[in-house]
Amino acid sequence: MTTFILLQAKREVSPLAILVSFRGRKYRRSIGESVAVKSWNNRTKQVRALSGVSDEAAAVNDRLRLWRKAAYNTVEHFMAYKAAPTTEEFFDYLDKERWGGRRLDTGFLAPYFDTFIARYEGVRSASQIKHYRTCRKTLEEYERYRGRRLRFEDIDMDFYNRFTAWFNTKGHTLNYLGEKIKILKTVLNDARDIDHLHTSDAYRVKGFITPQDSPDTVYLSEDELMSIYRLEIDERTVKEVMTDTRPLNVGRKVEALRKARDMFLIGAFTGLRYSDYSRLAPENIKDGIIQIRNQKTGVTTSVPVHWVVKEIIDNGYDFTHPLWEQKLNDQIKDVARMAGITEGVLVSQNRGGKVVETVCPKYALVSSHTARRSFATNAYKAGIPSIAIMKITGHKRESTFMRYIRVSERENAEMLKDAAFFNRKDRPAVEPNMATNADDE
Repeated sequence: MTTFILLQAKREVSPLAILVSFRGRKYRRSIGESVAVKSWNNRTKQVRALSGVSDEAAAVNDRLRLWRKAAYNTVEHFMAYKAAPTTEEFFDYLDKERWGGRRLDTGFLAPYFDTFIARYEGVRSASQIKHYRTCRKTLEEYERYRGRRLRFEDIDMDFYNRFTAWFNTKGHTLNYLGEKIKILKTVLNDARDIDHLHTSDAYRVKGFITPQDSPDTVYLSEDELMSIYRLEIDERTVKEVMTDTRPLNVGRKVEALRKARDMFLIGAFTGLRYSDYSRLAPENIKDGIIQIRNQKTGVTTSVPVHWVVKEIIDNGYDFTHPLWEQKLNDQIKDVARMAGITEGVLVSQNRGGKVVETVCPKYALVSSHTARRSFATNAYKAGIPSIAIMKITGHKRESTFMRYIRVSERENAEMLKDAAFFNRKDRPAVEPNMATNADDE
């Protein structure tokens, strides 16, 4: 029996999969088609012709008939064998029947992005979906540059080296390249593990890394965070960082910077991700403990309410109107600058395939994520056990956590210098053996 199923029936648009039952086994795989869920007739397993899209519906149904015919021929072929075919054997033959010996179109990476995006649209953030679409456009631009379409099996270390070399000629940062590589690996994993469109693991080798620049590695010390907390944000101080000093705009800027300061400090003293501290509500706080279900992992995080966080909330913090992350990233730089966080930081960045070192003021590197890194680093420096901090940050391995925090060699030495190991006064006095033997003289 052959049928078609919606892979994401609760979405507006869902990818389609073919399902063939044969000799007690079920063979299922995406066919590279996506349909509007409201147009799908679950009884007939066809697309209904909606207003204005009858031609499109007819075209999809024609392709589904070709899939049915190919499945029928595939089953007839394997009827001659005593044993049921493996999934790979079944779909290898099905593809030959469907495409007349040509490779299935879903063997190409770029078109599969449509299926991937349809799967996660409405589940993942709008900004993340936008990143997926941008990545597809970048991939298609690279295909035009190379003069060939890319199959799943083409994504290997040779592709990695060629793609990164081409990408670097565009003048983008290493972080931007890393974003594209990370998305490609995510898409390839779905195509392999969910839709079973390939079996390649050439992109899973050690050298196929997600590169990153160093700017994201800054953190703010407790003293720097307190300078932000105690900062007077009023019309006078705000005018110092504005070019447009019209009263209405200055007033709006004051409110925006105060909101950015409070949001950032809540993140810096809770260790939560922006996606979590931006949606805190009063009901998340009880008996001096913040509890919130982590949006990224689904795990509930619990952290004591820091006195700074308590004072911010007690002073009338508005939970209902958080700043968008990009807005927060822009505003918190101004706040850090006003707070005097202006020391020079050496930054290494990839520009056009070359590593360029520049010195930039620390405030320019502060972002929404700096809050979380600052929490982890400051808590560690305060002597809180790593395992306790990891319960809050969600790190699974201590080795990963230690790479995440930012403790310099000097700071590490300062933390250790009072330990008993380095101080003789904390040890029992040992008298040197002054005895001598006359025979030795």
